[in-house]
Amino acid sequence: MLTLYSCSSCSAPVRRLTGSDTREVLCANCTDSGVDAMRALVTAQANESLERQLARFDGAGGYLSASLSTNPTAKWERAAVAAVDELRTSLTRGRISRGGLVLIGPAGIGKTRAAIAICRAVGQFDPAGVSVSSEADLLAPQIPPWELPQHIRRTVAGKRCVLVDDIGSVARPTDQVMSAWKFLLDFLRAADHPTLLIVTTNRQTWAEPGGLADWMGAQSVSRLREIATMGTTGWTDHRTGHDHEQWKAQLNGGRR
Repeated sequence: MLTLYSCSSCSAPVRRLTGSDTREVLCANCTDSGVDAMRALVTAQANESLERQLARFDGAGGYLSASLSTNPTAKWERAAVAAVDELRTSLTRGRISRGGLVLIGPAGIGKTRAAIAICRAVGQFDPAGVSVSSEADLLAPQIPPWELPQHIRRTVAGKRCVLVDDIGSVARPTDQVMSAWKFLLDFLRAADHPTLLIVTTNRQTWAEPGGLADWMGAQSVSRLREIATMGTTGWTDHRTGHDHEQWKAQLNGGRR
């Protein structure tokens, strides 16, 4: 039997089964409003968390205002916009996709700034899904090697956009670095949600001497190359205004 009650929020009539719990009766409109308000609160908290994460990561770099262009012309930025759009579409449609961008080149050319801009673009629609760390944070030297997989898992589990900055700098034995990177890439490949991996490094090739394969291992590079595009943010050192001439010549000569 139905009984007529009044909505606790707007006093609109609401029919409920007689004898049901009526301490808080909400009409359909107020229920939807409450859900929307809760979503807004969760989103606001996620945005605040992302901003704190970026602020801790950025330090004195001044990258917090970094953003992707709405009309990208640089090759790396076009690739970044496409990767972010693919992630957004995958989340909307409930499908699994894997994407990545490896930003390479000498120090000071804006790789970290670009990576943060990508994270902020993802943060506009999935702030809770962003993980930001340096390689030194992710492969923390103070953590025993047998505990490192669990540390990596805690850092990136459930994250849809993962930034790892400054690859090639952590103070760990080579075998531990290679093992950790293989674990991370396998973990992301097995995720039940779409992922976008953004990495920056001064190492300027995939497999040539001194390249990424020498650091993270051939298996890890093979996995990374399956999902990631390699690009650079230019050759000008923004700290000094001078060009990295050798890097500039390499790029203009079409060599990577």
